[in-house]
Amino acid sequence: MKKGSKNIIGYMGILLLYTLVGIIGTYIPLIYTLFPLLGIPLTLWSYKKNTGWMWIGSIIIPVLVSLLGHPTSSAFLFLMLGIPSVISGLQIREKDSIPQVLFITGLVYFAGFFLFSFYLKQIQGIHVPTLYYSYVEKWQVWFLGLLEEQQKLLQSSTGGTLNQEVLFQSYGIMRMAAKEAAYLLQNLFPSILLVLCMVGALIQVVLGGLIIQGMGWEEIHFASLTQMGVTPIIPILLLCTWLLAATTNLENYWILETALSNILFVFSILFFYLGVLLVIHIIRASKINMVFRILIGFFSFVWFFLSPSFFVFLGFFDGLFNLRKTKQVF
Repeated sequence: MKKGSKNIIGYMGILLLYTLVGIIGTYIPLIYTLFPLLGIPLTLWSYKKNTGWMWIGSIIIPVLVSLLGHPTSSAFLFLMLGIPSVISGLQIREKDSIPQVLFITGLVYFAGFFLFSFYLKQIQGIHVPTLYYSYVEKWQVWFLGLLEEQQKLLQSSTGGTLNQEVLFQSYGIMRMAAKEAAYLLQNLFPSILLVLCMVGALIQVVLGGLIIQGMGWEEIHFASLTQMGVTPIIPILLLCTWLLAATTNLENYWILETALSNILFVFSILFFYLGVLLVIHIIRASKINMVFRILIGFFSFVWFFLSPSFFVFLGFFDGLFNLRKTKQVF
């Protein structure tokens, strides 16, 4: 079969695949939670084939789905599958570093989500943030009710043998923690969304890269994910943001308070990752006995869950002084 015929068949296959995804997504919206996996075929196609056809396809597919009576699915396909997938494929084709591909693809997903949310509000009358807040509120009510039921059950089953004051204080602490968690989930909605977009981009880029490498098309340098760093200005900016949030009364400036909280959360996730990389680097570079390396690794793993802020602290200094001597990506 001629190369041109193969390209046409492959292109028609891509059109059919995503048209079917759009139709199925109308009736089973949960399928769109798999957007990192759904975008991989388009990423591979944009990497391998003519880029002009990819942009045309990114427009034709949503138009076809819309003509079939599914405009919301067509908007999602264009904003959350078409554009990010094509861009990630083009970046890999241009041999950009994996962290750069991941970062840009994640930002495109993030922007696409807000554009899709704007579409839902204007066309469908659905306000996504309000819907999210309502789900968080429902979770809080359900969890607090569950705690109250457990407390009553424990009181009745023990027959009053437990110290009631201690029991009340314990459940009071859990109730306060649940309310604080609900508040943070609502307050940090933008940054949580950004992190989820970055995780989705990571899944798509890594799996797409593995397929590209497995097919023998190109050697993908995944090691760059462990060699990334930041310029010193990033930790300095984090420190200034933290000082501003800690020393200023922002009760009457809730927008600024929310913005600072989200910035701190995103930076904390970034420096947490750098802190983990620093610990791995220290373990690998140390010349101590293998047994001690394993012990250090084990205690680091335990500390990973007991005190995540410790890794944020390590990542902060790694970013400030480039302790791993890596190339600065951001």
